[in-house]
Formats: sequence, C-alpha cells, structure tokens
Amino acid sequence: MIVNTRRVFLQLLRALRIDVVCEVGSFGGADTRRFRRAAPRARIIAFEPHPENLRRMRADPSLRDGRVEISSLAVSNYDGTGQLFAPRHDGRETLQASSLYGASALREVSSAIPVETSRLDTFLGESLDARRRLALWIDAVGHSHEVLEGAAGVAPQVELLHIQIDSQACVAPHQKTYPHVRALADRMGLEQIATSAPTERPQFHALYVRRELRRRERWAVSTLLAAARGRHLVGRGIRALAGSLGK
Repeated sequence: MIVNTRRVFLQLLRALRIDVVCEVGSFGGADTRRFRRAAPRARIIAFEPHPENLRRMRADPSLRDGRVEISSLAVSNYDGTGQLFAPRHDGRETLQASSLYGASALREVSSAIPVETSRLDTFLGESLDARRRLALWIDAVGHSHEVLEGAAGVAPQVELLHIQIDSQACVAPHQKTYPHVRALADRMGLEQIATSAPTERPQFHALYVRRELRRRERWAVSTLLAAARGRHLVGRGIRALAGSLGK
C-alpha cells in the first residue's frame, strides 16, 4: 500500500501510545519538531552526527524548549568509532547530508569526519524500561540495515518503525538493500504495512508495526491506513485531472 508514510507515522505515535522516539539522522530537526507535536509526553532522542547540522539543532530554541535530547552519536550496529563522509561544502548556509559509507551518492566527498558510533540497544541500555513502547525513525543514507541491526536488543519494545530503504546499492556497492531490511524487520517481529512509493524505486520509505498488536490497536492502524490510502488516491486523481486539463 502506498501512502504518505510520514503522516501515518505521526498519527500512530499517538494511536500506539509510544513512550520513546529515536530519530536516527535528524538532519536539521524538522521531523523532530513534528514528533514532539504528535507525542507531547514522549521521550524524544535525535541522533545527528554531522557537526554543522548538530550545531544548528543545539542552537534551535524550539528543540531545546521541546525537551528533545540531541546526540552526536552516529548510530550503527557496533560501538566504537567510524568516519562520517560528507560532501564538499560550497559555503552556503545549507544542511549537510552525510554517510558512514564512502558514499558515491554524495558526490565530491570532501571530508571524512571522525565520529563515535553506538548501537541503539547500547545507548538505551537500562534507561529503557521493559514496559516502554519504542518508535524508530531511521534515515541513515544507505546505512539503515546496520542501524536496525543495532536495535536487536530492544526489538521486543519496537512498536513502530519508519525507515528509508534503497532498492539497489546506490550509496555503496556492499550496502544492504530492501530485501535485507525487510527480512531483518520480519525477524524482529515487525510487519510492513505501507511504503511511500513503489518498491522498485531506487529509494523510498517503509512503515512497519509490531505484528502482535492488540485488537484495538490493530483496528486503529487499519482505520488510519484506509484514510491515508483514500487521500493518496484522491490526490493522484486530482493531479491526473489537472494534467489532462493543462494539455
């Protein structure tokens, strides 16, 4: 099912009564602010290892006042150190994409920034009560599979997952692609319910929920998905009509 996965994720934060949101790859904090509005009582942890993006996020009063925990860790499937590859900076005041891969997709990589890496289950450790419900938002520029692997120790508590996926190795030749991510999510007890685009696209987002939801929660998921699918079809119809009228 193709829907606006970002919108459904935000709705499900409330419907599934999520306690903790981990955002891996915050970039500039735009989605972080949406998470706070959707889940005003949740603990929100934003991971952003790029120094310039991190500086801007820490200086943003809306994030500070929104009680967002901002971490400079690069989330992966191991604890230690790594190199964050960043594209050539042209001097403009723009947010910077980066990857733990020496990413061809970033083009003109100009620097390898030393960073501290961590698994999510290591970071959360004993601070995550076994009764807490966890949502993951992963946007890691080709590194999504590794990030999800690093959450294996808290897998039973992951109720909701929104993850950026590549259907082909467009960031690094050895990166894990959609079949690997979906198989891993399945082993973690997560069921794919929607994508943001056809899975043949080079890159898209996928939305997962825990397979064993309570009946009331399963009904809420189905209802939200039906409404999202209706909006998607109506929007597509309007765009098609506008295109035909413009010819």
